[in-house]
Amino acid sequence: MFRPSRLLLLVLVSAALGGACNAPAEFDMGPWSALEAAPAPEGFDGVTVTFLGVSTLVVRDGETTLLIDGFFTRPDLGGLGVFGKVAPDPVRVAEGLALGGVTQATAITTVHSHFDHAMDTPLVAEQTGAMVVASPSTANIARGMGLPEARIREVAVGDSATFGAFTMRWIGSKHYPLPEPIGSLLAGPVEAPFAPPARVTAWKQGRADTIVIRHPRGTLVVQGSAGFVPGQLDGVDADVVFLGIGGLGGQPAEYQAAYWDTIVGATHPARVYAVHWDDFNQPLSVPLRPTGDGTDFVAAMTALQTRAAGSGTRVGLLPLAVPVALY
Repeated sequence: MFRPSRLLLLVLVSAALGGACNAPAEFDMGPWSALEAAPAPEGFDGVTVTFLGVSTLVVRDGETTLLIDGFFTRPDLGGLGVFGKVAPDPVRVAEGLALGGVTQATAITTVHSHFDHAMDTPLVAEQTGAMVVASPSTANIARGMGLPEARIREVAVGDSATFGAFTMRWIGSKHYPLPEPIGSLLAGPVEAPFAPPARVTAWKQGRADTIVIRHPRGTLVVQGSAGFVPGQLDGVDADVVFLGIGGLGGQPAEYQAAYWDTIVGATHPARVYAVHWDDFNQPLSVPLRPTGDGTDFVAAMTALQTRAAGSGTRVGLLPLAVPVALY
């Protein structure tokens, strides 16, 4: 049987993080398809990115593969029962990696430690041979799932790490402002390892990071959540920014402008690709659907296009599971 108060809590958590917790709404992505980036040309030997939903990204240069988040289980929170617990699904993780053409990886990191970012990270590392290189909270999530300590590397704000020709740097940021009581339930660090299944609130936010990845061919920035610290990217120039927009459409115009100025205006990218806009209560499949009825998605994308007008920066979307040339 269902306990309404517990189910309501799960619905609120999902909605706050960007999920919908209901049947997929009818939404026509057709008008937005013109914003999708073209696939990388056949035989392209430069740096590519493959988008696999939420803010899961695969960055490759032909020799080294890096992953952001690696979230594939995408549980339907609305279908959970009295205990309201979730766990990584090895089959869905394997299917997600196969969809993205990922057989091995060098490293995986997370933008923060909520379940829709970090829950599958240890399993992705296990299936690809990657090292988890992330905050102490994500490190504890990896320990709780039995990943060997030799495969876990904790990093602090400001740290850098080199993998092949890539250099990754972690810059302190913020999650977008969650409504209460969800904000308090999901706040704070993951203080100790735990073993799934567990309530979604076990995956505390931990540290929110902006990931900067440099390569001889260019620089990218991953901002997984629509939060920011003023001045956090001052002095960082980027060619491409992956910008989390979940919840952004419901924020005041002043907040939207400050977010753009802090993440995009400061880094002067040629291209911005929106991420963390799809309904992660639904399995990973084409076409991805925005959360709810798409109102937040439309409002957020419209705000980004307005801010980009005349700036020289193009706003776009990434096709699902298709490598796109970055530089």
